[in-house]
Amino acid sequence: MLEQTPIEKRFIHLIHMPYGWYVYDVNRDRILKVGQDVYMYLEAEQHGDQAAMARLLPPVEKKIQTLKDNQFLSCSHPEEMCHPATDNLNTILSKNVEKITLQVTQQCNLRCKYCIYAETNHEGQRKHSINKMTWDVAKAALDFLAEHSYEERAVNVGFYGGEPMLNFTLVKKCINYAKDIFEGKKLTFSLTTNGTIFTPEIVDYLCKHKVSITISLDGPGEIHDKRRVFRDSDRSTFTKVMENFEWIKRDYPEFFDTISISTVLDPSEDYHCMDEFFKTLRVNGDRAMTVAASFADDTYSEEKNIFQDEFIPRMDYELFNVLLSLSGRFSSSKLSAIAKTQYLLLYDKFENKVAPSIIPPKSAPGGPCIAGKTRLFVDVFGNLLPCERVSETSECMRIGHIDSGFNLEKAKALINVAQFTSEECKHCFAFWYCSICARQCDNKGCLEAQTKRKNCANSKASVEGDLRSYIAILEIQKALQERNRKNVT
Repeated sequence: MLEQTPIEKRFIHLIHMPYGWYVYDVNRDRILKVGQDVYMYLEAEQHGDQAAMARLLPPVEKKIQTLKDNQFLSCSHPEEMCHPATDNLNTILSKNVEKITLQVTQQCNLRCKYCIYAETNHEGQRKHSINKMTWDVAKAALDFLAEHSYEERAVNVGFYGGEPMLNFTLVKKCINYAKDIFEGKKLTFSLTTNGTIFTPEIVDYLCKHKVSITISLDGPGEIHDKRRVFRDSDRSTFTKVMENFEWIKRDYPEFFDTISISTVLDPSEDYHCMDEFFKTLRVNGDRAMTVAASFADDTYSEEKNIFQDEFIPRMDYELFNVLLSLSGRFSSSKLSAIAKTQYLLLYDKFENKVAPSIIPPKSAPGGPCIAGKTRLFVDVFGNLLPCERVSETSECMRIGHIDSGFNLEKAKALINVAQFTSEECKHCFAFWYCSICARQCDNKGCLEAQTKRKNCANSKASVEGDLRSYIAILEIQKALQERNRKNVT
């Protein structure tokens, strides 16, 4: 008979869906559909219910053994929280930096109510300022990227603010210089803008150099204008953005096709109203524009997001419609643009990810990126930060300067925040998909366990929801395959 000591516990997570019984095997990063009998035994085992285990085991013992023979249901847990890149971080950052984002200005012509640089309620961030990046700093930053990316075949240079269009002269100078020093590499450019400062001259240049543009747009005018307001005017920012859309779409159709939308969802508003608006945004081929949605960043804010009761259920409903469309039971032309992007991100998250048969003894959850490698951020003063979403005023986030290089010890600390909650992380089912990085551990410039733990429940709930949605995708795919098989026969 199978035996398991009380100390050992299989590294699994059980999920009961209306249409089946599932086991998420953390070591293998695989979702297994099992019978109710196997599920109930494993559930009793997870709860340490010896009486139920003794009663339920005999009929399922062979099934459990078969799963074990196929390297599932392992009791292996990581023994030490240590990011895999820790020992090689110096080598990685010396030659494998992939992207740099330049904060070309801290100025902005808007004063968005949820902005992390707002004058109130964001004590952990800097405020709006008139600071601009100089050419000396920008040039040094681009040279820094060239020096630290020589093993990368492709690099990206991004432009950020404030509002980067307010220093477009510097943006152009950076693009022209980058094309000279990165000759031979695949070089791409990206820029995030509020969409209010386009001119034909600007669009001509962006189009010529194939700059990928992301425009912030939060929904129809009555919602967008509540939070996205001009700094010194009562004019509608929504009207200005839509006017720019109209002439760009008319005069630069190919460029317009490449524009994507970033929307900051207000969970206190009507999701349906926002969603219906984005369905109407079309590129020239009558294809819906790409919309990436997120909630206002309240990490460093005293004001937290407040959710309308129907907001999340409505989001889930629209995602369900995307799943229905896969089976041909819902028209793809009626799909939510937000939910379609959500589906693609979800599918990509769980597909083509290769996990070992057991988690290595030294490992770390999936939250932290390799600080400095994937989206290095350079502020107007030349300080190096892991990305544009962290606090610029936080001492623990400053991992170097373009003049002095990387501070390896600080970068190592950012990728190893799991060490603050080592015991919890070793046994957490959300291990591979944890969303917690150093940003969620930052308390006024110090990384700490208490701040990290406050975010654990939300991270696990998010992973649980994503697993359930992905299982629904798998079930629909299975049903489609079965239907097609019957049609053929």
